[in-house]
Amino acid sequence: MNWFKKLIGADEPKIELSVTRAPVEKVNGMPVYEDGIKYEKLERREITVTQDGQKINLPIEVIRARFKSGSLKGDAPVLVTNINGGETYYCGEGTVQSLVAGWESAPLEYSDPQDISRMMQEFSLPETGIRTKVAYSELKKLYRRCDAYYRYIQIHDKQFKRITKTATRDLVLLLDQTKNGWDDTDGERRFAAEVQIHHPDLVRSEGEKKQKKVREQKQRLINAEKQTSTDTRNFLTRFPHKSLQIEIKDVGSFEIRALKEKLRDGSVTPETQVRYRPNAEWSELYDFLDDWLRTKATINQIRYLKALQSRHKIRMEIPLDIPKDEISSRISALAESHS
Repeated sequence: MNWFKKLIGADEPKIELSVTRAPVEKVNGMPVYEDGIKYEKLERREITVTQDGQKINLPIEVIRARFKSGSLKGDAPVLVTNINGGETYYCGEGTVQSLVAGWESAPLEYSDPQDISRMMQEFSLPETGIRTKVAYSELKKLYRRCDAYYRYIQIHDKQFKRITKTATRDLVLLLDQTKNGWDDTDGERRFAAEVQIHHPDLVRSEGEKKQKKVREQKQRLINAEKQTSTDTRNFLTRFPHKSLQIEIKDVGSFEIRALKEKLRDGSVTPETQVRYRPNAEWSELYDFLDDWLRTKATINQIRYLKALQSRHKIRMEIPLDIPKDEISSRISALAESHS
């Protein structure tokens, strides 16, 4: 067995490796995620501002707006962090003023130009040479407002006709120029009120509202008819007795399998009056098929009952339209007596 020991190294000196991990660098008790502020990523970072002894978490856009308005001191310290896997990581420190200055000059990231192009094309937004994260952020705010107001008018189509995205953009830009802060609160409703003023042609009159309601009711009926036709075709596909003769009122008798083609060419409709037995009442084709599939026995149930009757030497006819509850009772009675 020396060759085996040699193969596995039993006779050779063992070499043990140990890996020593460098200690995780920490700042302010937090592991370091970024050793300095990455200004282009500030929208995705947690920012804590300390002012007058109070710590508050604010987005970079809010910090910039408050600094510009004078409600946030430039020398107020800020701590930038990132939450990853439930743990808070250190990403840098500075002041409000240095943070805003870095944010205003931060370059775009690699995926930003594509998003900028998408937003501009959708609402034909003006090209203003967007090269920084601040300009990109402003464009996103404008886009979100236009999108929200456009969707609001679309949803309230009983009151308004369809507005275009270009008209939405033009009205938003006009109001921004003439009514500073016009949509600071309840923007959607304020925009709807402005549409009534600037685009009265898009407001539905009472007559137009009634016409729209009639059109919608008509469309619902059309959709219901289409669904009924689809359901009827599906019922014919699932009907278990394709050779069953069914009588069509004032026309004649046909096998079930022939009705799908007649439904397709329009000579038969879901409302066509049919019956299975000569003495039965007439009913619409849709209702007849629906009732049969819901309440009548399946082929497997009929076959099983026939097998049980054969074992008991029972010669009793089983009608094709025997109800499910009746055949279940007969099957249970014969199965129990057989056991």
